[in-house]
Amino acid sequence: VSADQVKKLPPYYPDTQSVRETWARMLSNAQLMDFQLGQIVRQLKEDGLYDNSYIFFFSDHGGTLPWMKREILERGTHIPFIVKLPKNQRAGTKDTDLHSAVDIAPTVLSIAGIQIPSYIQGQAFLGPQAVSKPRKYVFAGRDRMDECRDRVRSVRDKQFRYIYNFHPELPKYQNIGY
Repeated sequence: VSADQVKKLPPYYPDTQSVRETWARMLSNAQLMDFQLGQIVRQLKEDGLYDNSYIFFFSDHGGTLPWMKREILERGTHIPFIVKLPKNQRAGTKDTDLHSAVDIAPTVLSIAGIQIPSYIQGQAFLGPQAVSKPRKYVFAGRDRMDECRDRVRSVRDKQFRYIYNFHPELPKYQNIGY
């Protein structure tokens, strides 16, 4: 991680040595993850499986620092999500439809040719059972974060996000022991 990358802290973090070290660790972890993914892709190519493989790359939610992970703000719900299709179909294209993490399971079932059970949340975005009409809204919620409780819900479309806080008496950000 370069010194310039560590110098560019988001404005909501104090410019302290501790924050800079934590920010640098997060960037270094991203570099390590990128290297590890590269090893998996290299192995798939060596084994002759890459061209016919689907690769889903995504994070669980948000970054690892305060005001990211567990937040239903954009920096907590807008996760990296990349899908590589067999034979590089649609390579370099960008899907601007609204998707949710609950769409991953039905999509994998659709690709595998397995009927999506009616009780599964989400909607397939690839495969024979992919929906033809993109969703208008995605939803998020927060209830418990380790030892802290909170209750916040959000709904968003492509332009706006509405957040409803059931506990306005609680601080907007709660320190978590983790």
